[in-house]
Amino acid sequence: MKSKVIFAMALAWFCLNQPLFAQANWYVDREFPDEIYSDTLHIELSGKDKVLLIGKEFKELGLFAEEAEALKTTFIADLKAAYAGGKLSGEEQEVYYFYKNASQRRIKAEAAEYSEKRVDVAQEMLRLDLNLPKYKFVILDIAHKMEWQVYVENPSELAAKLEAVNIKQAIEVGTANKKYRRQSTQLCVKTDSSAYSISHFQHKRSLSFSVGPSVGLSVIGSKIAPNLGIWAMFQHQGKYGTSPYKFGLGLTEYIFADFNEGKISNYQHTSAIEAMVMFNTGWRSKNAKWFGLQGGIIQSSKENELHNATKFSVISNGYGPLGWTFDIITTRSNKLVYGVTLNLPF
Repeated sequence: MKSKVIFAMALAWFCLNQPLFAQANWYVDREFPDEIYSDTLHIELSGKDKVLLIGKEFKELGLFAEEAEALKTTFIADLKAAYAGGKLSGEEQEVYYFYKNASQRRIKAEAAEYSEKRVDVAQEMLRLDLNLPKYKFVILDIAHKMEWQVYVENPSELAAKLEAVNIKQAIEVGTANKKYRRQSTQLCVKTDSSAYSISHFQHKRSLSFSVGPSVGLSVIGSKIAPNLGIWAMFQHQGKYGTSPYKFGLGLTEYIFADFNEGKISNYQHTSAIEAMVMFNTGWRSKNAKWFGLQGGIIQSSKENELHNATKFSVISNGYGPLGWTFDIITTRSNKLVYGVTLNLPF
């Protein structure tokens, strides 16, 4: 009977934690920036003009340096043709260029009056932070899942300014340093018309300490026990400000009691002193998905099989609406007791 209960709970956990639909990673879709973190290479042009190359990570961006230079050439040719054919007037504040391959590409512009009425808070904050000009050209490289954002003061000078910059060389210089590439989310490359160099970089790496509660409901052996605990956690934050791993120490109190004919008897509490290490399999996302191990020693207020027992657990949090812990407890008589805990989110 016990094994059937544990199996049923494990099956329920598996079902709850499976994604309903498979979703491909797409790093330029405007609906996804809140879910997916990306790296950005800044290439400074003359004046305030700037090119922002946005992709999954710098290492991957470096693999497409040659293709990026070829895309720049194709974009310039299509841009000139659009101006010559009257498709663009030079007054548009936002222009989008969609490129899938040589035979599938097109330019789409937003009217100036529409752009003036719309307020994009995130975009305006970016413009203020980087002191960006008002004219924006977006190149969506669908084949390589890269996005270019080009900001210029005078659209009529864009083609000439892009022709003067070697995108391939700028990418190679910006992504060559492994330390910068591994630790930074923003890298800025400038040129003095003869060579390219990294001017500055930015990241969100840090080490933090926190203390917080834990609340859950456990089934240990054949008994149900609510629990309340407190954990001290050390958490490392990577370059995106998310944590790939964390570790800590905690004290958890389990309350056991017998219920017969509406009466509570044989009340006792059990304490578990444990250490934990957790790994975030969703560290590139704002929605953390933690999986880890914890173990420790159990002390009981009364002499029983759980007193001085050892506890080993597998933990899962963030894969579904609730967190789960699966326990294997070795009693003083070397008997194995299995348990499962439903962890409430905080």
